[in-house]
Amino acid sequence: MQEASNSPGTARSLARAAVEIGQPESTQGKLEGTLDADILVDVLPNLSAAADQLTEFLLPQPTERTRTWREIHHVGSRLSRLCKSRIAQFKVPKESVAGSLYIRPDEVLYALFGSSQPPNPVTAPWRPDDIIYRINLAEMLRTLLVDVSTPAAVSTDTVKAFEKLVENYGTAIAGSSFAAGVFVELQTQLLLMRLQTLESTGNPHDPLREIFLTTVDGATTYKLPGGVLSEETDKLMNGRIQLLSTVLDGWKTNSAGTLETLQSKFPWDLFLDHAIAFCTERKANLDERINEAGGPEAILTRLANIKRVPSSNADSFKNQIAQLKAREKRLASSSAPVMDPRLMQDISEADPTVQVSPAKSSDQLEFQTPPTQRGRQWSTSHQRDPTPLPFDIPSPPSFPSQPYVGRDSSFDPTQDEGFQTDSRDLTAADERRRAVGLYSRTGPYPIAGTHSTVGVRSSTTVHPTTEFASPRVHSRKRPWSPSAPISTTYEEAKIRRKERHIVPTDRGQQVRTPWTNDEEDALVSLISRKPDQKLSYSVLKQYDNNHEQCLRIRSPEDIRCKARNVKMTYLLGKVELPPGWDRVILDKKAIRRLHDQGIDYEQPRVRRAFNPRSRNSASPSPPTPSTPDLSQVLNQTQPLTHQQGAVEQANMVSQLHSSIRDMEA
Repeated sequence: MQEASNSPGTARSLARAAVEIGQPESTQGKLEGTLDADILVDVLPNLSAAADQLTEFLLPQPTERTRTWREIHHVGSRLSRLCKSRIAQFKVPKESVAGSLYIRPDEVLYALFGSSQPPNPVTAPWRPDDIIYRINLAEMLRTLLVDVSTPAAVSTDTVKAFEKLVENYGTAIAGSSFAAGVFVELQTQLLLMRLQTLESTGNPHDPLREIFLTTVDGATTYKLPGGVLSEETDKLMNGRIQLLSTVLDGWKTNSAGTLETLQSKFPWDLFLDHAIAFCTERKANLDERINEAGGPEAILTRLANIKRVPSSNADSFKNQIAQLKAREKRLASSSAPVMDPRLMQDISEADPTVQVSPAKSSDQLEFQTPPTQRGRQWSTSHQRDPTPLPFDIPSPPSFPSQPYVGRDSSFDPTQDEGFQTDSRDLTAADERRRAVGLYSRTGPYPIAGTHSTVGVRSSTTVHPTTEFASPRVHSRKRPWSPSAPISTTYEEAKIRRKERHIVPTDRGQQVRTPWTNDEEDALVSLISRKPDQKLSYSVLKQYDNNHEQCLRIRSPEDIRCKARNVKMTYLLGKVELPPGWDRVILDKKAIRRLHDQGIDYEQPRVRRAFNPRSRNSASPSPPTPSTPDLSQVLNQTQPLTHQQGAVEQANMVSQLHSSIRDMEA
């Protein structure tokens, strides 16, 4: 840039050489198509309404603008909270449409029609260009009036937002109403912001060259949006570059003084007046053109009903997907496992009982290849230069071919006959037991040879040596003795529980009442009242009932849920939280959603320390009877008689126990 200061006519001659300056490189037919047409048509009405609300809030009546702009930057004020709410409502639908700050009309047409030309591109009543311009105008006002709070000390994010504004001013904001004077002032203020972050040893001519000049086909020209370069614009650009380059020559000797000189020559307040005048005039022109077309609702309705032509890229993408699916299907069918037919033959010969069910055999025979048409089966290999392996290659048997000798089922290793039946006569033994009264009515086994009418339980287990086992004298547990029946107490308890279960009464259907703007503002104000105190939603509800009564239909639980949603809106919109809103606790699902969106959020840990004495520390405690000290009790011991010593010893022990209990308490 030092050459520019030494040769004033260089830039002018190069600029006049390029009479028609094209658009920037990023906009010359390199539309990436990041916008989704369906989402754009669906979200555009809400985005347009949110942009109108933000514009009306930032551009009030001329008599109230100074107070409004000053109070916006006052943290905790009413207008500051309302401004954050408007910005959050504007950013959420905008981020769902596009990831950039500004939306260009040519990107919208590309998303709707692709590379094909739309019908009646100039006079079409459905074109949303004016609505897009008005949305971008709201973003410009937000950058100028909200983001740049202190022009003398800007942050890196502010510089990036201002760079986006300068880059998209001609194509996304001004359009046909491009004003070179406003654009040059924007470039100058961007240069001052870049110089604030530049070190004193850096070269200040590098950012000057990057902001004001560009290279087109090897020639250096002015960085201006498309159009014809007039003599007035050429003179304005050349004079501004000459002035800035001359002042920046003293940067290395006195960087702070050079920056102050430039800020005094191009003050921020004067630039802001010119920019606000342009925004006011531009908004009036856009509103007039939108009203002539029938209003934003009519334009968006016609846009939704228009027949959109799919782009060639989308068709080719669908064809590629179809080809990939067909190829995957072919590979899956060709790589199906093939079983050796000899194994099937061995299985059928070894186990003749394994047969196919009649219902399936007919289906399998229908699709089975006849033997005459069945060729040699080969294994399928997807490796390079595969080697086929036929299944009918003879191979030596891996096991000796010996005949199987089955076991004869008629063979019985038992040589004794009749050992299972006991032929002894037990009648005399039964009579003797009955005589001595050893038989019990509750005995588990009946007496052999008798038919008793006593209601005794029958046994399902037979004694191994007798046909009917005798009753036991001692109730001993043997492995073959019958087990006691399983208790049905638990089953009866479950039945009684079902009978005694009280069916809950049907509640009426709850109707959700949406929150109004007044209720949301009241909620934001209530939580921001005393940020240093502990947050209690019941206390907020009680305070609102005693004062404004804006949340009279809301319960504390409703207030808690809405507070979480409002905090999520602030965080997703990347807007600074109002005072006291860090006390609103988010759940793990909400925190995971913030992390998925790339927002670094750490939930402060909530520690609940319970001290049972802390509640009663303020109130005076009732007087407690004084307990004797251990030394006093021990010093009271004196030589006594045997009987008196025992009594005194017992009293002393009781006093010791009471003293120990009091000390532990």
